[in-house]
Amino acid sequence: MAAAWVGMLTPGEIADELKSNLDLLSSTYQDLPGRQQNMRSVFKASWIRLTQDEQEAFRQLSVFRGGFTRQAAESVAGATLSTLMALVNKSLVQPDYTGRYHIHELLRQYGSEKLLEVGEMAATRGRHLTFYLKMAGNSESNLDGSDAARWSKLLEMDHDNLRSALAWGLTDEGQAQNTLHLAGSLVRFWSSRGYYDEGRDYLSRVLAMPDAQERTATRARALHGAGHLAHMQSYYPVARPFLEESLTIYRELGTDGRLGRADVLISLGDLELELGNFMLASSLMNEALDGMRELDNVLGVSHAMWQLGAASNIAGDYEKAVHYYEEALPLLRQLGDRWHLDVALSGLASVMIRLGNFERATELEQESLAIRKEFDNPFGIAVSLGNFAWMALKQDDFENAHLRLRESLTLRGVIGDLGGVAWCLEKMAEIALISGQRAPALVAAADYQRATQLFGTAEALRGSVMSKIDLVDQHAYERQVALLRERLEERSFQEAWAKGQAMSLEQAVVFGLGEHAA
Repeated sequence: MAAAWVGMLTPGEIADELKSNLDLLSSTYQDLPGRQQNMRSVFKASWIRLTQDEQEAFRQLSVFRGGFTRQAAESVAGATLSTLMALVNKSLVQPDYTGRYHIHELLRQYGSEKLLEVGEMAATRGRHLTFYLKMAGNSESNLDGSDAARWSKLLEMDHDNLRSALAWGLTDEGQAQNTLHLAGSLVRFWSSRGYYDEGRDYLSRVLAMPDAQERTATRARALHGAGHLAHMQSYYPVARPFLEESLTIYRELGTDGRLGRADVLISLGDLELELGNFMLASSLMNEALDGMRELDNVLGVSHAMWQLGAASNIAGDYEKAVHYYEEALPLLRQLGDRWHLDVALSGLASVMIRLGNFERATELEQESLAIRKEFDNPFGIAVSLGNFAWMALKQDDFENAHLRLRESLTLRGVIGDLGGVAWCLEKMAEIALISGQRAPALVAAADYQRATQLFGTAEALRGSVMSKIDLVDQHAYERQVALLRERLEERSFQEAWAKGQAMSLEQAVVFGLGEHAA
């Protein structure tokens, strides 16, 4: 039946069409039995052979996307093990080696039609949303513990179901609060897996729902999540209003909002740090630390401490930075919080890089990268690769530095991390500048022009989101740009700088990944 469309559609187009068009597959041979004329007839022949319980279970199972577990099948569709096995034996449901079950997309469409016919769609989708809301809620606390990687993978396996639950909830105002709660519960998962654009889209849509406007802790948490995801992509002007509204709501909630308030203060402090407002950032983080201590929240205390470590590192106060990080790390290990442990390890590694202790930095970053790979966290992996590149650059290993920068830049480009892309380009510019200084005069100009263009591109990317170079690195950056002005004629410098400034994010990544002078 599919072969009949090959003359008009590519195999890929046929596959895409089948996702929403059950009637695509039909035969033009009129002498075939009726049950073989089209797929709908084939399915009908199987449908009428099912018992009433099997029909009810199958049509309700059609709300699942990307497979489901036994527990989900029973909770959402009331499918007992015996009913599920009967559907497996009749080839309507397929088990896999992980213990999950799947329904072919065409069969799922047929079951969905039957669900609509009997008027059970809304009730079944409601149970589906409730089930995945509970699952996402359970994941939040578990993502802070030693079982975090397993929970992250469980959410990934059910990502299509989570998407489906959110998409349906967005169409029903009566489900606004549940949908808001679900979206807020998924922020940590979206963040760890690099689903920044997707998470921001869902959060912005549900936050705009009329029935989601009540100033509750649920709304405040979702706002915080939206701000966090925007921050992760360096969209600082976008992040700020979300975080500020979240903080306002938590303050309005009084005692009930104390923990949320302290959490948001940390995020706002981190935001101000990226914008170069060091004193304000430190003030916000210290306020958060005091709040966490008052609540005797060890996790919150450790979080505020490593953020203060980052702030001290950026300000060039390495002694204080080491103190904060070394205070936070034992607490994180004690809690089994690998979610934040990788960040603190990497942060301390960056301090060690600035201090020239590359052996200690390597040890810390290797542990951090192992955890990030365990979580399959693209942002974290990109940061670790960047730190390894930075170490190589500091030790004049330019080939290795450029290799790691390319890997980091590629990941950052995929997830849309503007600030991270700019950082990689700046380090690549530094390599090109040093190469030019060591190259014969005839070829040095090309290195200088590349370095200038890379710096110009990075400045434009940072400017678009108000990102600042770390305070402690600004003098070195200014010296490098001034040196390029000296080595190139003013016109050549301005042309290369302007060319870099005109690049889009995609063009900047492609240019950064291009050839370089060794």
